[in-house]
Amino acid sequence: MRVSLPLEPKRSSLKTYNSAATASGSTRTLTAYDGGVEAVLSPTALGGQRPLTALGQTALLETQTLLRTQVANFTFNLGFSGKFYHTGTEEEDAGDDLLLRSVDEFWWFPHMWSHMQPHLFHNESSLVEQMALNKEFALEHGIPVDMGYAVAPHHSGVYPVHGQLYAAWKQVWGIQVTSTEEYPHLKPARHRRGFVHDGIMVLPRQTCGLFTHTIFYKEYPGGPQELDKSIQGGELFLTVLLNPISIFMTHLSNYGNDRLGSYTFVNLANFVQSWTNLRLQTLPPLQLARKYFELFPEQRDPLWQVTRAWGGGVNQGAGRETMSADRG
Repeated sequence: MRVSLPLEPKRSSLKTYNSAATASGSTRTLTAYDGGVEAVLSPTALGGQRPLTALGQTALLETQTLLRTQVANFTFNLGFSGKFYHTGTEEEDAGDDLLLRSVDEFWWFPHMWSHMQPHLFHNESSLVEQMALNKEFALEHGIPVDMGYAVAPHHSGVYPVHGQLYAAWKQVWGIQVTSTEEYPHLKPARHRRGFVHDGIMVLPRQTCGLFTHTIFYKEYPGGPQELDKSIQGGELFLTVLLNPISIFMTHLSNYGNDRLGSYTFVNLANFVQSWTNLRLQTLPPLQLARKYFELFPEQRDPLWQVTRAWGGGVNQGAGRETMSADRG
């Protein structure tokens, strides 16, 4: 069944992210992050992305309500970069304010204050300073800071591991869970895995065909039929079908314009409900991570390729599954 969604020609200043994920057996847990559906939906703030207007924020909440009729406990997990609050047009700033008035309706996770990639920071104290600014913003606006989950801009520093990022996350936010689509390799997607490093559980994330500039239905790469094909039995459907836990990241711009984020996941849930016996549900990030490693305990140990240089230094790179594991 296709769902017709209204258009919002404007793009969306508060930069947000969102995610969604799944659980096991005959039950698939869809949690919408950086990215809730990240199956975590995460409107992210990447370069050139504008904030949603009040109309767009209302539509986001309506989509969440609709998805809860198909996905138990579905909740958007919204990431935020506080530096961009109230940096849009008057209409977009009103959208920021409406979103913050609805703060209790969503889950939240910290991105970076200025959306800067963590690996570009060369010391831990600079990362801590940036994270502290974002935490101050969150506390000032009543955004929860205890979810224990974070996403790095562009997945930077998660894998390959940037040790200062993990240390700063734990110091400022008490982070226990993150996610990336890069481990051990971006492609093929079916080989993505999780791992645990420095006490932080890293979950594999999936793509859903929606990116920062995928905002108009008629301009979808390859034509709108490619998006519909992915939803209706194609790649996106198979991702949910074949993975007991799926985490999808979307971007804030996917919920403005033609609202392809809403279109995609409402139609996906409809298709799964119509053609399978799967039950979809969403779990909070920490519960989801624990469930993942209950299902795949063999993935806890990360796989590094470790080479020793002169002077005893250690260089880490992408590893193969045949290589020995370095316990995190």
